[in-house]
Amino acid sequence: SSPNLKSVCSVTKFIFVHWVGSMASAVPRGHWNAQLNEALMVFSSTAIKREAHCLADLQLEDLAEELRRSTVVDGVLATGHITAGNYLSALAVEGFEREAAARVQAEESLHRQRRQQLRLSRHASHGVPDLKTAIEVVKSESGGWNWVLCGWPSASVAEMALPPMPWR
Repeated sequence: SSPNLKSVCSVTKFIFVHWVGSMASAVPRGHWNAQLNEALMVFSSTAIKREAHCLADLQLEDLAEELRRSTVVDGVLATGHITAGNYLSALAVEGFEREAAARVQAEESLHRQRRQQLRLSRHASHGVPDLKTAIEVVKSESGGWNWVLCGWPSASVAEMALPPMPWR
């Protein structure tokens, strides 16, 4: 891919699609148009609008052609760079990047789980893990526990009895 293509691909364009069903009356369409105009004021330089009555009105090649006609990057028309093929290629690259990020996240989660298991195994001989480990296990999505009971190590039930209250 050429550097010029990369700069063109880094421009984000929005296509506002108004799906007009066969049962749509004029009032909801007018309401949508009012909202669309507000949105277009915010995204005026990066948006086009399309009204669709059927799926044929949303063909990728037609949308790419409309984007090509309306897109200028650094004073140069983007003709030739905005195509359905380039769009599909960009989607494939984005999908690959998301999958790679998900793999990294899964590996990090696995490392956290292993560290937790290691800490738990160190404390297994004592019967009770330290507070930090217990809380991390409860907070983790794949932890072995879903609750933790915290208290004072030497406190007994009798020692924790509430002091007498005047209304008792």
